[in-house]
Amino acid sequence: QEKEVLLAEIHHRVKNNLQIMSSLINIKARTIDLASKGVLDDVVNRIYALGLIYERLYKSEDLRNVNLNDYLNEQFSLLFTTLSNHASEVKAEIDVEPVWVDVETAMNIGLINNELLTNVMKYAFTPDQSDRRLWVRLYQQAGILIFEVSDNGLSLAKSGKDINFSFGLRFVEQVVKDKLNGTLEVYRSEERRVGKECRSRW
Repeated sequence: QEKEVLLAEIHHRVKNNLQIMSSLINIKARTIDLASKGVLDDVVNRIYALGLIYERLYKSEDLRNVNLNDYLNEQFSLLFTTLSNHASEVKAEIDVEPVWVDVETAMNIGLINNELLTNVMKYAFTPDQSDRRLWVRLYQQAGILIFEVSDNGLSLAKSGKDINFSFGLRFVEQVVKDKLNGTLEVYRSEERRVGKECRSRW
């Protein structure tokens, strides 16, 4: 029982330290240009994805595992608020099974989710696109955990360019392969949904 209390206190202190980091970055972001502020906002969202894990653990009876349904849905709410300029007209369909995973796995999935959703909100849709949709699924199949993010954005189709592995996608690929021992599939589908679909499978 004493170890459980100490572990809860550690989670609480880590969460508080991450909040302090976010606050310091936000203060700095007020004094710089918009381009640099956007970069710092992305950093804050990554820190929040980690801090949210410790907040949930601190409030939970299980101090070692995280319910991905609760965690990701709370993260979705924050991201949509943070990216409100990009997300105001996006219709999102979120389907996440109540899967319990260890802390490290949850952190990595949270970071992946943050990168992919930020990518979709900022770059997937054209300015004149009225029908903007986003799908997020997480489910288990034959003992494998599958996480999919897809959209009907028209930016790639209109530009004629291939999917660009920017910093965000390179980061996702590294996390999936090195941290989760999984595979990453990124592709465009013209059949079911126009645009691109990102799938992380591990």
